This record gives sequence, structure tokens and C-alpha cells, in this order.
Amino acid sequence: MAGRDSEIVDSFAWEDLDERFKDHPPRLSIGLVYCERPSGEERTRMMNLDEGVRIAPEQRFDPSVAVPQGSSFDLARKLVALADQKMYEAKRTFAGSAEPHIAQINVRIGKGDLIEI
Repeated sequence: MAGRDSEIVDSFAWEDLDERFKDHPPRLSIGLVYCERPSGEERTRMMNLDEGVRIAPEQRFDPSVAVPQGSSFDLARKLVALADQKMYEAKRTFAGSAEPHIAQINVRIGKGDLIEI
């Protein structure tokens, strides 16, 4: 998917939008995080922590809205933050390269937190 999206970005005639893009076309940076399916114990832990927690969809990633540590909301925020971190690392690693900027990390959920595997 990342390769396909990178090809779409590369094939677009950016200079038609603005001639300054001719020398500096946009490049795609993607951070990917793959999380293994939580164990039954972890799913039960998250369901218990999520019980009774009501957060509007537009507030689920708002850091000013408190969520229970280890809840599905907390872990989703951590996964997104980790993907962002990997994207910025890839961007720094491949700076100046014509290649797509892609970084990936694999994690699992253990004891209510993310563990790199």
C-alpha cells in the first residue's frame, strides 16, 4: 500500500500546481506499526478498563481527555504515536532520497502496554 501511494505522489504533476515543486516535489513518509492480536487475558483487561468509559470519537486522540492506563483508548493513542515516531525517523533517514520514506515496527500488547517484538 505504501509503495502504491508513493507511486501516486511521484506521478502527480506537482509543478502544474506551483512551479516551485519542479525542483522540490513532495515525497511520501509513512510510519507503520503492526500490533499482534491481544491475548484473551489482555482483551479482558482492556474490556474491564474500557467499561463505562464514554469518549466522543473526536476526543479519542485528544491528550487533554484522560483515559484509563492500559485501556483500548490508551493503547490506540500509543500505537498512533509510535507510527508517527517511525514516520519521522524514516523521513530523517531518507532525507534527500527519491525513495519513499517507510518505517515499520512490530509490537504486541503485554501487561497493558506495547512491547516491541
